[in-house]
Amino acid sequence: MDNGFSMLFFPDLYIIDIVETRVSNEKVNFEIEKVRIETQARIKIATKTATIMAEPEKNAQFVNIGGSSQGSQTGNALLDTL
Repeated sequence: MDNGFSMLFFPDLYIIDIVETRVSNEKVNFEIEKVRIETQARIKIATKTATIMAEPEKNAQFVNIGGSSQGSQTGNALLDTL
């Protein structure tokens, strides 16, 4: 337990401790922010992927290149199948 003796005779040690504590705190804050950004990016990617997969008619065109030529084909394999 410190009774103030070291601070009185070794003030530089306390300054070093304060600086080390601040640096450590900044590292922790950096890691927390990095995890927060990575998590938000993963959520956005997962949401966009799920939206794209849930609405294929809006986000993709399936082209029929099979060569059959029926009169009512549009060239879009998804619409022609439906």
